Amino acid sequence: MNRGNGFTLIELVLVIVMLSILSLGFVGFIKMGSQIYQNVASRSSLSSEASFVLERLNKELRNALPHSIRVLDDGLRQCLQFIPIKSVQVYSANRSSKSTSTNNNNSNENSTRKQLYILKGNSDIDLKVQDRVVLSSPKSNDGYDINSNKTVEISALEVKPTHWLVTLTKPIALAADLSKQYLHVVDKPISYCAANGLLKRVADNDYQRQQIIHQNGDLMAENIDLSSGLPFVIDYDFLQFTKVQINLSYKKHNHRVVLNSGVNIRHEP
Repeated sequence: MNRGNGFTLIELVLVIVMLSILSLGFVGFIKMGSQIYQNVASRSSLSSEASFVLERLNKELRNALPHSIRVLDDGLRQCLQFIPIKSVQVYSANRSSKSTSTNNNNSNENSTRKQLYILKGNSDIDLKVQDRVVLSSPKSNDGYDINSNKTVEISALEVKPTHWLVTLTKPIALAADLSKQYLHVVDKPISYCAANGLLKRVADNDYQRQQIIHQNGDLMAENIDLSSGLPFVIDYDFLQFTKVQINLSYKKHNHRVVLNSGVNIRHEP
């Protein structure tokens, strides 16, 4: 009797079982690889978003008016506010900087002027009428308070061949130390506010002596995790610097990315 070539039922069942086991292992391997890729992509996206915001913050803070940096929070929301500097000019109460340098170091103490001279060589940008200016060594709220004797606006500007004659809206107190006669030309305040998982940037704020927490603004980042703490801490203990500690924590799909940075702002140019 001739036997036909073929598989027995037991052999067929064994092959099916082995193929099923291999398929399950292969599918599991693909699924695990896909999950790892999604995790890496999610973390990379969070890291990129955090790095962009951190870099933008660091850049703007380094150009902030000394002592204008302040923080306000209500336990759930927090706003970091500062006044950006457009330029720094060296001013003189006299037309000639040479005549100023020959004065006694205490001659300008407690004195005020409504007109100042700025040499053109010390300027990088043009001044404009209604620009807000703040003298060097301001106190904490001088930049926000128009009633301060160190903060004023430009009412008139005469362009001379070698200098600018700047007329102010009111007399301003001069620096007693001639080596610190700096005039900060400032822009409107900027705020970074963290609330409800969002970080927003608020520009063109009005100058307000009392800080407020802003609700609206340009969206800078999502998925901000405030459960572990608020992101901004200011250290005023430095004699020559104000230090801003930034702790940005991001959380998305059970993934967390934390970036920390410290920015030192010099009190003098």
